[in-house]
Amino acid sequence: MSRCPTRIALERYAAALIEDDETRAIAAHIEACAACARAVAALPASVALVGELQQLERSRAVSAGVVDALRTATAASTTGFLRGASGSRGDTEARSLD
Repeated sequence: MSRCPTRIALERYAAALIEDDETRAIAAHIEACAACARAVAALPASVALVGELQQLERSRAVSAGVVDALRTATAASTTGFLRGASGSRGDTEARSLD
């Protein structure tokens, strides 16, 4: 990155609202540029909180997806198990009636 990023870009960086490639470029720039490092450090705490909230929302979405997948898998395996169990019980009952 040849020029300093804009304040908006630094805010988006601090809030984790940019893509990985841009994040790496800005992080590398901040390591080499004391003015930008100070600017990021001086950003209000609310900017960092926005990033943390974004990450929390992503985590919740991932967690909800995992829970849904587990429920679906559990329901499918339980249904199959119950079908097999009831089928064999039914056969036993039918044989005992003969």
